[in-house]
Amino acid sequence: MPPFAQQWTHLPSAPAEFAQSFPDIDPVLLRVLYGRGYRDAAAIEAFLNPPTTLQNPFEMKGVSAAVERILAAVSRQESIVVYGDFDADGVTATALFTSALQLLTDRVRPYIPDRFDEGYGLNADSLQRIAEDGANLVITVDCGIRSRPEVAYARDLGLDMIITDHHSVPATLP
Repeated sequence: MPPFAQQWTHLPSAPAEFAQSFPDIDPVLLRVLYGRGYRDAAAIEAFLNPPTTLQNPFEMKGVSAAVERILAAVSRQESIVVYGDFDADGVTATALFTSALQLLTDRVRPYIPDRFDEGYGLNADSLQRIAEDGANLVITVDCGIRSRPEVAYARDLGLDMIITDHHSVPATLP
């Protein structure tokens, strides 16, 4: 066997009587659940249908102002850019936020920086190009919370910024 070959270990199939107890659940999913220790109806139900305890997003600082700014941009037909990172959560957040905004306006586009030329996070050159292309509002997803100089530069360019970022919040916000 080559030195770096992987040895795959398959979980055992769920016993037939277990699988028969859940005829509405796909057999592959049942196998995964069984292999992860979900063995009774209550545990499976709790895993597949977790309780929803979502908080009101308007309780977060700045959300009301952000929503007002987005609705104003839509109303005035301003150009909006959703600026995300190129990693998995950044691309996903960019796609979701852009898709949601496209329900309100056709004046929104995504921007994901080139990982080699622009790197992670906000990039001054990218923000300059976005401003030159006529954008009025930039909404960051997965970046921006620690980008005080770049946000200040964007503001100097005339861009309004809404920062959404799940990373640790610094003592001083941009």
